[in-house]
Amino acid sequence: GGSLACTSSCGVDVSGCVGYHCANGVKDSGEADVDCGGSCPDKCAAGDTCGSAADCVSDSCGSGSAGICD
Repeated sequence: GGSLACTSSCGVDVSGCVGYHCANGVKDSGEADVDCGGSCPDKCAAGDTCGSAADCVSDSCGSGSAGICD
């Protein structure tokens, strides 16, 4: 068991690491915005795309404009 240490970016494939998609600088499936929200532990900042209030640091998605963290 155990998960791989996802710290190396040199010659090691860390794409299978738990949570790797939440730190790769790309908006992956299941994320509300780049590396945040959705299935990622980090919540999105104000101005980021969101799918629900739970995706946002502010716990508010779209009171000013739909789909954007307040």
